[in-house]
Amino acid sequence: MVHSCRTTVVFILFIIVVVILVFDLFALDRSLEGFSKSQGWTSSSWKQIQWFARHSTAAGIPQDQSGDTGSLSVLGMDEHAELNTLREQIESLRRQGVEIREEVDRLRRNMSEVEAQIDRALKGRTMVVTLQEKPPLLGIEATQEQAKDLRFSPLIDKELKGADGHVRDAFLSIIEGRGWAEGPPELFFFPDEGGGDGGDGKRLLCLRGNSTSDGTSNSYALANKNQIPMAIALIPGVTLISETVWDYKNPWHAMFNMLQFVYWRINGSCSIAQNLLLFHKGEFRTNATPWITSLMKACGLPWQASDLNKLASTRGGASESSGRPTVCFEQAVVSRRGMGTVNDLARRRVYREARCSARTSCNVHVRNTVNDMKEAERMNYRRHVNVTLFMRSGARSFRDESAWERVVSEQCRASMNCSWTSLHVDDLSFCEQVEGLSHTDILISSHGAQLVNMMFMPEGGSVMEMFPRGWLELAGHGQYIYRNLANWVGVHHEGYWRDPDTPACPDPSQTRPCFSYYKSQQIGINETEISGWLINVIDKQQKGPLNFEDLLEDRNAENSDHNDKCECS
Repeated sequence: MVHSCRTTVVFILFIIVVVILVFDLFALDRSLEGFSKSQGWTSSSWKQIQWFARHSTAAGIPQDQSGDTGSLSVLGMDEHAELNTLREQIESLRRQGVEIREEVDRLRRNMSEVEAQIDRALKGRTMVVTLQEKPPLLGIEATQEQAKDLRFSPLIDKELKGADGHVRDAFLSIIEGRGWAEGPPELFFFPDEGGGDGGDGKRLLCLRGNSTSDGTSNSYALANKNQIPMAIALIPGVTLISETVWDYKNPWHAMFNMLQFVYWRINGSCSIAQNLLLFHKGEFRTNATPWITSLMKACGLPWQASDLNKLASTRGGASESSGRPTVCFEQAVVSRRGMGTVNDLARRRVYREARCSARTSCNVHVRNTVNDMKEAERMNYRRHVNVTLFMRSGARSFRDESAWERVVSEQCRASMNCSWTSLHVDDLSFCEQVEGLSHTDILISSHGAQLVNMMFMPEGGSVMEMFPRGWLELAGHGQYIYRNLANWVGVHHEGYWRDPDTPACPDPSQTRPCFSYYKSQQIGINETEISGWLINVIDKQQKGPLNFEDLLEDRNAENSDHNDKCECS
């Protein structure tokens, strides 16, 4: 289109120049003819003069300085002067013609440069059309037409479904991970450095689709900024994107797959993000458990999952006729494995910051347990400890809560400097959970998501975890996740008690149905076993710190979590 316009302009200029030259030459010719008639020249004489004046120089016929040449010597002085004047006019016209031709060439070069600039500006965008040729595309039509320039791929690669999530992953499969090597949280940043032609080498991440049931129908593209169509919304700021094979309604799963962004924040000089997108197997999610949203908010991170439809509409973008929004991000931080393969040092730093931020947000103040432990060890006295019986409803709840409370009360009363409390997680707000666990030295609870709150305990505390029967044989490594969490947050996992009196599975030969049967059974109590176990844990906590040197090997007691100073708050 631009090339056609340029050609038309140049052609018109050329025609104008030719017309001007023809008109001037015609006028000059008429003047010469009038002059010849006034002198009484014959037609043949005039033609001879015309021919001689036009072609003498080309034929190499010499002319004297006065301008007299050959058969023109018959002319008088006045006629010579007038003829020389006409000759000068002809020469002037010739020079003007040369200048005009040079001007046309200059205009042609300028037009070529303008065309090149327009081509560069329009690269990756739709062609410009005039109103006479085609009406402009608006809204949905514009997005559909222009988005064709972006190469979208399925957000979930079907061929990689079920991959282990290391190196190759079904989500954004073009990105290679680092494998099983441990390190800081594995995050992928956009713009990346893998850009192609026509840009600055940095590609932005674009997403299309909002399916909540089929991750393969959602898609992504990587493109230089100048390749992104005008109709597609460009989301400013930083957008955090989390993908998980689990979910965001369970506090453990949500914490494991979102807390890695705390590391991004503290490692980036307290970076600020504006948006949060959640995906489950490539399926779009907008809801997460209030526990994790409260923690994210306390940590200074986006806490409400963004809606792609709203992001696209509020930024001037349009959805396709199918209702699928298309957006691109100025900056994006993508996580595919959450806190997986994160080394101990990075984990400790993340959980310390999360604990400190939650306490600060909830206005919770705690005693310096580290110094308290050191003083008890130095003075050889039994320090004061707080025991919390942390209960839940439904699956794996305590069958006889009063029996558990009685055992805890008796053993704490039998020990000097011991107090206890029972808390029901269903009755507590987020800040009440933070406060309750921040004052807990020994935590007693059944296996379940409420145990994520151990991250708010003082470092060096103890956790006692309870199970129904059947988990040891059938549950696999999932039963040990809170032992791992205890190590990450700096508390000591004291082990497990498994209820031997859980009713047996009706058909022990059926492994999967049996685990489903055992999984949510209530937990009874053996008062003798629990009493003996608890009194030993109280004794250890009162006499001195547990795994104290290991906990503090990378920091001094003066810089512990108890001085209430967060990295970013």
